[in-house]
Amino acid sequence: GVSSGFGLAAAGIALGIGVAAAGGSMGQGAAIKAACGEKFMAVTPGVRFADGDVGDQVRIMTPEKAKAASDYIVVGRPITAAENPVEAYNRCVREFLGE
Repeated sequence: GVSSGFGLAAAGIALGIGVAAAGGSMGQGAAIKAACGEKFMAVTPGVRFADGDVGDQVRIMTPEKAKAASDYIVVGRPITAAENPVEAYNRCVREFLGE
């Protein structure tokens, strides 16, 4: 079962009530999937580009690193605050999918 960390606890609760996904902090995707099953979807927030501004985020992960254990990622300001948001979005997709 889910035993440690808020993200893991939230995933356990989500699974228990029939929700199919949960978010956790960086690096918890694999633990969430191990505890809840491979079909359970892991969401990683705080995604930033390796060469980008981390802003107010304490823990960050790049799209490339997040893909190892995440089904979805949450990317906000690196796209919305970009000089060219469409290119930033496309870059994020390429890095996440490994293209």
